[in-house]
Amino acid sequence: LRTMRLLCSVGVFMEHSLPTEGQSVETAFSLSPAGVLLQTTTESSSLAPFVSHWTEKPMWDAWSELPNYVAGKFTESPFERANQMSIVDFYKTNKESAKHRNGVARLISPGEIQAVIDGFDWKSLSGKTIVDVGGGYGDMMNAIAKKFPNIKCHCMDLPEVIA
Repeated sequence: LRTMRLLCSVGVFMEHSLPTEGQSVETAFSLSPAGVLLQTTTESSSLAPFVSHWTEKPMWDAWSELPNYVAGKFTESPFERANQMSIVDFYKTNKESAKHRNGVARLISPGEIQAVIDGFDWKSLSGKTIVDVGGGYGDMMNAIAKKFPNIKCHCMDLPEVIA
């Protein structure tokens, strides 16, 4: 009950008092609008991958190295310094973490896609071929091909990204 009330205090749940027979009151909880955004079993967009990704210990450790990196005290990436491996190698060996990271990329992608479509003269590439290396599921190439059918679009990514 304490944990549920704590989550109410930060806006994840809402507490309701339900009258019962007699004089007792039953407590019930429901998701707040913010809590709805954290669901993992929903058809709508969920922010759960962001929470899972950014709260993993390797990511927290990397953030702690950022001030010294910005100050020029070392040249390796903060992630490498904190975790003794590159982020690419980390995701290769930590499939669950890669799943969260890829979930974040899929959520960010729609807003970026429209900005890329609007911010570049795609007509200048009519009759040409473009390849999005590291393009995940191909959302960018699909959007460009749909809007500019005279451009041949291809997407390439690693099998573990699109699995």
